[in-house]
Amino acid sequence: MAKMIVLYEQPKNLEAFEKYYFDVHIPLVQQIPGIQSVSIHRVKQSLYTNRELYLVVEIVFDHLEALNQGMATAEGEAVQNDPKNFIEFLHSPPAIYIVE
Repeated sequence: MAKMIVLYEQPKNLEAFEKYYFDVHIPLVQQIPGIQSVSIHRVKQSLYTNRELYLVVEIVFDHLEALNQGMATAEGEAVQNDPKNFIEFLHSPPAIYIVE
């Protein structure tokens, strides 16, 4: 199993971020070929960090090759290019981690 984990800090415009993220971005993500599941978690508490995390998103694929193949498709590229449309609602870009 391979996962893409995306960490979002508290948005500067919460309402605008949530509207765009859940109405536009997540439906784009769900179109990426090879995705097994998408989980979105709201951070309620953080320990031992100064970061104000807001969302942790997990996008699960069968294996790393499936993740790479999915992200190389037109749908994957659309998702990778989409943050420019909601970055204005954030203080900083999301951190993205690929894990196995």
